[in-house]
Amino acid sequence: MVVTLTWALAATLLPPRAWPSAADRGGDGARRQVTEALARSLRSSGRARASFERESLDPLSGSAVTLKGELVLELPDRVALSFASSGERLSLHGDGGEWLQPELRQMLVLGPPQVAAARLWWDALTGRRHPEGAVRRLSSGAFLLLSSPGQGSADSAWVWTDRRGLPVRLEVADETGGRQVFRFRDWRFSRARGREAFVVHAPPGYRVIEMP
Repeated sequence: MVVTLTWALAATLLPPRAWPSAADRGGDGARRQVTEALARSLRSSGRARASFERESLDPLSGSAVTLKGELVLELPDRVALSFASSGERLSLHGDGGEWLQPELRQMLVLGPPQVAAARLWWDALTGRRHPEGAVRRLSSGAFLLLSSPGQGSADSAWVWTDRRGLPVRLEVADETGGRQVFRFRDWRFSRARGREAFVVHAPPGYRVIEMP
C-alpha cells in the first residue's frame, strides 16, 4: 500500500479554521517554551534524532495507518524522515529536497515551493522561524501553533512537550478534517554531519522526477 507521505508528513493540507483573538495569543513566553529546549540542544550538539510513530487515515481505504520512522534535524534547515517498513525517505535541505519511493521505484526531487511548505512546522519546532500568527499555550506542556492560512499550507498545529521541554507529540489537520499525529520518543543529540548526509541519491534503475 502506498501512503502519500509528501503532504501527510509535511503537514501542508488546509485544516479547519479556528483562530484565537489577539488576547488569546501566547506571545514570546509561549514561543520560547515550545521551542527553546529543542533549539538549545540542537545549537549545542548540532544534530537531533528521534523515533516516532505517525498515525493517519489512509485516503483510499479510510482505515487507520500507523507507520514507525525516524526524524533527524540539523540547523539551519535540514530535516529527514525515514520509514523502515517501506524504505521511504523524505529529506529537506536548504531550498531542495528528495522523496524516495521504493515501492514505485522512483524519487521525486523537490523544489523551493514544496520544501518551504514541508518544513513549516519543523522550522517552528526548532525555533528557526515561527508561524506568522501566534503560539497559544493550552495547558502545561500543550501548545497551539498558528500560521496565516494560504493555499496548500496548514495553518495550525498542536504540540505537546515533556518535562524537559522536548516535543513528544505533534498533530496537524488534514483535508478531511482528521489529524496526522506524530508521537516522538528517545530524543538523541550528537555532532552535525552536514548537508551531504541529508541528500538522497536514487538507486540504479529508479526514475527521477523533478517537481516544478
